[in-house]
Amino acid sequence: MTCKFASFLCSLVFLSMTGFAREGVPNIQGILDELARGSDGKTPTVKNFDAAWVASLDQRGEPTVYTRENSRNFEYIGMPVGGIGAGLLYLGGDGKLWGWDIFNTKGSGHTRQDNGFTSPYARSDTNNPAYYPLVQGFAVRLDRDGGTITRTLDRDGFKDIRFRGQYPIGYVSYADADCPVTVELEAFSPFCPINLDDSALPATVMQYKVKNASKQVVSGDLVGWLQNAVCIDSGKKRPESLLRRNRLTGANESSLLEFSAEVSRDADNTTEAWMKGNVDYGSMALLLMDKAAVARGMVDFQAPGGELDPKATGVARSCGSPAPVGALARAFSLKPGEEITVRFVLAWYFPNYKGIGLRTTTERSYGPRFSSARGVAEYVATRFDTLAGQTRQWHDTWYDSTLPWWFLDRTFLNTCILASNTSYLFSDGRFFGYEGEHLGYGTCTHVWGYSQAIGWLFPQIERSLREIVDYNPKVGFDAKTGGIGQRAELCLDPADDGQCSIIIRTLLVHRMQPDNKFLAGIYPQMKQAMNFLVNDQDPKREGIMTKDQMNTLDARWYGKIAWLSLYYGVALRSAAEMADVMNDPAAATEWRAIADRGRKYIEEKLFNGEYFIQDPDPAHPDSPGSFTGCMVDQLLGQSWAYQVGLGRIIDPEKTRKALECLWRYNLTTDVGPYREKFRNGRWFAKAGDGGFLMCSWPNGGTEAMKRGGQLFAGYMNECMSGFEYALSSVMMRDGMPFRSLAHTRIMNERYAAARHNPWNEVEYGSFYARAMASYGVFTAACGFEYDGPKGYIGFSPQLTPANFRAAFTAAEGWGTYEQRIGDDRARTSNCRIALKYGRLKVKSVSLGVVAEMKPRSAKLKIKGCAVDCTLKSENGRCIITLAEDVTLSAGDTLEIVLKHKR
Repeated sequence: MTCKFASFLCSLVFLSMTGFAREGVPNIQGILDELARGSDGKTPTVKNFDAAWVASLDQRGEPTVYTRENSRNFEYIGMPVGGIGAGLLYLGGDGKLWGWDIFNTKGSGHTRQDNGFTSPYARSDTNNPAYYPLVQGFAVRLDRDGGTITRTLDRDGFKDIRFRGQYPIGYVSYADADCPVTVELEAFSPFCPINLDDSALPATVMQYKVKNASKQVVSGDLVGWLQNAVCIDSGKKRPESLLRRNRLTGANESSLLEFSAEVSRDADNTTEAWMKGNVDYGSMALLLMDKAAVARGMVDFQAPGGELDPKATGVARSCGSPAPVGALARAFSLKPGEEITVRFVLAWYFPNYKGIGLRTTTERSYGPRFSSARGVAEYVATRFDTLAGQTRQWHDTWYDSTLPWWFLDRTFLNTCILASNTSYLFSDGRFFGYEGEHLGYGTCTHVWGYSQAIGWLFPQIERSLREIVDYNPKVGFDAKTGGIGQRAELCLDPADDGQCSIIIRTLLVHRMQPDNKFLAGIYPQMKQAMNFLVNDQDPKREGIMTKDQMNTLDARWYGKIAWLSLYYGVALRSAAEMADVMNDPAAATEWRAIADRGRKYIEEKLFNGEYFIQDPDPAHPDSPGSFTGCMVDQLLGQSWAYQVGLGRIIDPEKTRKALECLWRYNLTTDVGPYREKFRNGRWFAKAGDGGFLMCSWPNGGTEAMKRGGQLFAGYMNECMSGFEYALSSVMMRDGMPFRSLAHTRIMNERYAAARHNPWNEVEYGSFYARAMASYGVFTAACGFEYDGPKGYIGFSPQLTPANFRAAFTAAEGWGTYEQRIGDDRARTSNCRIALKYGRLKVKSVSLGVVAEMKPRSAKLKIKGCAVDCTLKSENGRCIITLAEDVTLSAGDTLEIVLKHKR
């Protein structure tokens, strides 16, 4: 422990010396005191930090592995393993597939309020049978003494099961002392950032590796079975009219079971139209990727231990219940130490999503791409090497990092929200999102406005939202005023923070493009949207919003509110950046001038000496708000400014004080004492859990919680992860990296499998979209900046900069950035960009400058060949500009050697 802590301390001292961070402290007790800085009794918050826990924060550590002992017997583990916008399918901790919310019927239940957190779903919860509505599973069957011994690949079949979930891939291992084989499962749906089409398939790959761990030959087979669940709910209404069919065929050296439904002979003339119009009408498929000679199948399978006919083909049909079950098996005979890999593809096709009142189609995106689940399965099998290769390469690129394993897990795993039924992709390219799964309709602008992961990983989604929804007068855009409906056509009333977020995220979309075409197409609407905010909220052009301000806390706040006006200022600066690109200097000048006036007002009038506040409107004495409170979102605008490359926009000293106060008054390692005193609000963190409280009143003013609706006032007592991550990302960039680390670790433990489902951060329902703000903590740790049209890419690592490596994404590709800073004698930094996928246009590279090591020269090589470049330093960074643009392809590297002077 002493050595570990010494390593941790050295990294902090180095950070402090180099200027990558400014929060170094000289000794063990100093570090603990810094983290444990309390609220001086002003708010009942608790800060208990263990020295060993602190010492481990920036250590690489080991991958998280869940077992029966540390995860409530796998009951609360459910990692989504379906495609983006294609429905929810869970991989359990024991490798069992469950959830099955792929039929457009809300099969996973309707999780309201905080139920998904306080009472998380368990697979065997008898109150929610829809979580496992069909018969399905996998097993190894071993030949023993003239008979067959069956071991199901789940908690019932093996004692020693270990689960390692690294989204998008889940790994499960099975072993028993009395079983001659071990089994390793790799489960995923194809996933590749930037490549949305191949990441949105209604399919799950289940790849098993069976190894003979004994000293004798072992024979048997690995079998998978699936029940026909077509028309799973609608079929109950006319059971005798609906005939389900299982059909076994071969496909490209594979065996395939196709599950479909048709009308029975006795049905009337209206039945077929009724059946095909149901949301749960479609097909399913189970494909075994192996030569038919070694595969066996059965269209009417009764039990895992039953026989499978090696010559079985044909069709099984069934009216009513039970629906027929089909099975496929791969035979094997393994010598001691020998192993075999068996690949299954499970696919589904239920494109008829309906009932949400959109003005555009609600056919799922995979509808026109395929004609059935068979087509999906064959597509995956035919392109398996490419699809699996891209998925594994992204996984390996993400985890090939110097950052801690747990940190990489927590900052990325919320991307799985895109593979839940919070998220939908439709056939016209439109993306639609609830706030949380099945709750809060309309891709709510002020909720999705926190979701920083999407713009960096799948900019196509954000682009479609701008082009098809937000700036489209037929959907969410008011062409007369420039207002953007907070829930598109489902609620055309703009939300002020949501309007700001649309403008800011427009800049992020632009910067994640290879050229200016997107911006040129929507700039007139963006300009109108920006001017709508100015004219409606700030007619005097003071940079402060002054009217009733509808926001994400579901109420209209009044007065001059620091966090909303700062958000507005970032929208103005974002719009000005886009005006520069579009050669609109008059608009750029005006918007920046308004933003500058607003910044001055916020710094001078809305800072109380400790943190940023709300100045109430005397005309609305009963309106809700935070007023004198220390609010978690007061620096939300700064968080987004960093994300879109605007840099620091608010006074650094005041920012530092505000962050200090948020840590002191709002961060607690146990919410219990606070919530005992302030019980109103939902419990997204329970006694024993830590997090940032939404608002505290260290200087008095808790009567604010009595204003407005009590439900909304209760928000102030809650801990909601998306808000917390946005704050934590500012701490990471503003010289408090190990406070940000500590908070993110607290979040990781709040959602550990011993208490909850680690892959489901809850707010208003499960898989809450705002939680994707966690990705912003990762980009902050990298100090990442990017502008695709300009060919600009930048890094300024905030953690272990002397030896740093992490993934990055760009407009057309992704890869790894690595830097190593030499010791005093060498005075050399070696930096490397390795592109793993796609393309990357580069014109200039920005790197964080080490305070004591001024760069004096730079040498740049691409694929080992020298490239002419120039070097200059500005704003704490050194900028290397290439003599001409270059484009890297997958496999190419760009290397920079910096020589320093002191």
